[in-house]
Amino acid sequence: MTRGTAVPPGAVQDREGSAGRRGAPGARGRHSVRADPSAGQATALAQAQAAEHHIAYPGPPVPRYFAQALVATEDHRFYTDPGVDPFALARVVGSRITGRTDQGGSTIDQQLAKNLYTSGRSGFTQDIEQVALAVKLNVTYSKAEILRLYAQVAYYGHGYYGLSAASCGTSAGLPPT
Repeated sequence: MTRGTAVPPGAVQDREGSAGRRGAPGARGRHSVRADPSAGQATALAQAQAAEHHIAYPGPPVPRYFAQALVATEDHRFYTDPGVDPFALARVVGSRITGRTDQGGSTIDQQLAKNLYTSGRSGFTQDIEQVALAVKLNVTYSKAEILRLYAQVAYYGHGYYGLSAASCGTSAGLPPT
């Protein structure tokens, strides 16, 4: 975290400027988690992306039917996985070893990590970083918070970022701002 950047609520900043959540599992000492980047930055990063796309932050709670549809289509093990799906990871590794086309295997947590921390870039290094960050996000936030963050920063097509903007724009036929 760079100097001058707001530290998310519930986070502390260590001498190097990294933010961590107080009392998070695996915390060193009593007050901070040393992680580069920190999962505790997710809300601040989501807020910055919302501002960049001219949408309100935080958005409204995620509607129940949307959450059910998202989990059913994107990550059916969302409520039981630790941020990554071990079965999907094994399938992806097997695909890379054999040279077959990857079917995908990113969990909602991994997709959130990709959107917030790696700017959507892909590659082996980014994939490893996304796996580590997905586990950190899973430890740091509740599943409801992860869904809300995801809904806030996901791209929904036609220039719409965030569920609120997409639902208002597409139902009213409005162009994105």
